[in-house]
Amino acid sequence: MIKTTFTKLFNKLKIFYKKEKKIAFLLLFLLFLLLLSPILSNNYLIEIPKKGGEINEIIIGSRIRFVNPTIAISQIEKDLLPLIYSPLLKRDTNGQLVSNVATVTLLEDKKTYLVKLKKNVYFSNNQLLSSDDVIFTIKTIQDPLIKSPLASEFLNVKYKKIDDFQLELTLNEEYSQFKDTLTHLYILPKKLWETTSHTEFPFSTLNIQPIGSGPYMVKKINRSLKGEIIKYELTRNVNYHNKDNVFLDNINFYFFKNKSEYLNSLIYSDRKIIKNMSLVSTTSIDELNNSIAYLKANVEKIKNPKVFGLFLKTENEFLKDEDIRKLIKLSINKEEITKNIFNNFAEPLDSILFDKPLKITNNENEYQKIIENLEKKEYIKKEDGLLYDKNQRAIKLNIQIIDSKEFADIANNIKNQLKKSGIEIDIVKYEENNFLDEAVRNRNFDLLLFGYQTNLKQDFFHLFHSTQIYDPGLNISEIKDKKIDDLILNLRKELSKEERKNQSDQLDDLIIGKNTFIPLYNPYYLYIMDSRIKAFQEKTINSIENRFNHVENWYIKTERILPFFDK
Repeated sequence: MIKTTFTKLFNKLKIFYKKEKKIAFLLLFLLFLLLLSPILSNNYLIEIPKKGGEINEIIIGSRIRFVNPTIAISQIEKDLLPLIYSPLLKRDTNGQLVSNVATVTLLEDKKTYLVKLKKNVYFSNNQLLSSDDVIFTIKTIQDPLIKSPLASEFLNVKYKKIDDFQLELTLNEEYSQFKDTLTHLYILPKKLWETTSHTEFPFSTLNIQPIGSGPYMVKKINRSLKGEIIKYELTRNVNYHNKDNVFLDNINFYFFKNKSEYLNSLIYSDRKIIKNMSLVSTTSIDELNNSIAYLKANVEKIKNPKVFGLFLKTENEFLKDEDIRKLIKLSINKEEITKNIFNNFAEPLDSILFDKPLKITNNENEYQKIIENLEKKEYIKKEDGLLYDKNQRAIKLNIQIIDSKEFADIANNIKNQLKKSGIEIDIVKYEENNFLDEAVRNRNFDLLLFGYQTNLKQDFFHLFHSTQIYDPGLNISEIKDKKIDDLILNLRKELSKEERKNQSDQLDDLIIGKNTFIPLYNPYYLYIMDSRIKAFQEKTINSIENRFNHVENWYIKTERILPFFDK
């Protein structure tokens, strides 16, 4: 009896022991997997973008009126265009032209472009984008009563509808840069705008609450008690033709009257808020890119086709002398300007081409030769340090600038450098609103500190062709040269990459050799960007709004998956 009882108890303990053993083994196995998971995660799982999250763009000192591609004027209005609307073409992250909502093919006559629209592109109101919308947008731009800032780019462009998804655009003459123009032809929905009169056009509510076919659409507009827009909220466009690849839920634009208002705001001090800021000056970069404002931020330096330099007016008796012009050129240390004034957020230039590297040369011998030539012409440097001609006149010149700290710093730097060579400079400042009329259009200057912007595929017709010497042309260096004219016109034609480079270099050498334009620097676009935002890849863009060219690729959130689950 006792033996039987002990036997039963022993068997129960044995069974219990076996169960415990299995549980213990299972727990040990789970613990092993837990310890191994980071290794599996790092070695076998991949990180991919995940939908969700929002970012915020900070805008200082600017307001919006026309979120309309045909009449947008301010930079912030232009910034919103690639988010809300779709252009026919755009550039990829390598700067190459690619299809966006259409393919564009140049026909045999070299003047006609066949536009084939994709058949799955819808406006945010679920209306299909068609040839009629493209033609309507061009007609609106060409309408003189609309006064579109793009009117000159579509002057004499003829259009012909083939069907709902095909049309032809024909130019009067060959112009290879026309495809660049189509990268900022953002399409309006004809059905919503066609009944709007010229008088009503600038006052339509569609200018502030637009309907487009881009990756985002207007969600909400917040206004102050005075009715000013203080926040402009965009959300993902559910009808976007590539909506599955748009990751960010929302993009918000916050408006501040000035820098001080922003620095004192809760948005600035809240590091949890993911925020960006464009068009930041080099003098403000340290203040705005502050650890108080960001967990971590990147200052993106984006190259662009902008060139700043000195234009010389040869009507001035001293500047007629080629040796004086050369002396001015050789006296200016461009690296000193880009280092001391721009903190290396600009590149020094000695070319009209924004993307041509600076030549490393020793100008000492050339400088000395110029001094010897001037001595032969009886120029003498006196005790006051100035150069005097044989009629005892000191070389004194004016330099005209926009009244801003940046331009004043550059002008003072040039003034100090030229004084060492015996040339006295008087700095004349203009309010920005008056500078174009009083200095540029009237050609009222000796030296003019001024900049120009081309496309990535550069066109110099308005800047250096002899027909553009007089206003409204911008050949303010007053160059008249048949070889230069021929090269400029030839560069407007379709050329191979090698031919374009060779002819661009020839044009550059001819213009620089005249010393009536002295290139100084190519400034970067500076974009303070929260480092939590991934997939920003723009390195070279036509203009600052093109930073949003591939906004659909940007993301904040991620997830880790096994490779075979990746799309």
